[in-house]
Formats: sequence, structure tokens, C-alpha cells
Amino acid sequence: MHIAGEHRPSPELISETGHYTNLDGYLRQFDASGILFLNNVRFLEDTLPDVYELLGKLSIHSLIQIKFKDINGTPAILSLESVKGTTTWNRSNLHYYRLFAKILSEYELL
Repeated sequence: MHIAGEHRPSPELISETGHYTNLDGYLRQFDASGILFLNNVRFLEDTLPDVYELLGKLSIHSLIQIKFKDINGTPAILSLESVKGTTTWNRSNLHYYRLFAKILSEYELL
């Protein structure tokens, strides 16, 4: 897991919480095109309380995640998150996020 940004969590916290993207219940939240769009992670509180708790530890308020594969076919997730804030995501910009995932898919990521 590679994380960039101003409010990055500690390596210890990442190690403790980073596995949530591999949980079956969480993976079922993605739509058929491989996108998960959550303007408020509180929507997960009732359906996936364990994931909601992990996202809370990471101070994630909202997120967009896009599943893709790198040039070697290794599964990856591009995750854009609002951390320690109340930013919500605009669906009209989704094509830019998909383009970014497409660009990343042309590289070996691990």
C-alpha cells in the first residue's frame, strides 16, 4: 500500500487498517465497473461496521476507489480520500479519476 498526501497516517496505523480493501463485504460495495463512490463513509456503519471503524481510525470522511490492474495484471485500487475534512466528491469528475487509473495501469506498481 502506497499513500501520499498531507495527512498521511503512520506506517503502524496503515499496517493495522490497510487490509479492509480485501474484505469480501467491502469488495461487494464496488459497482460493476469497479468503482466505489462514498460521499460519507457513515453509510457503511450499519452494513459493514468493522470497515466503518477502520476508516474512522484513518480519519477518512469520504472516498472514491477504482479497481484496475497494473501492466503485469496485478490487481490494484486507486483510492482518493477526504481525510480529516468534510470534502465530498463530484461524480462529474469521475472520468478524470478513471483516466488516472488508466495511466497507472500502464506501469508496474509493485
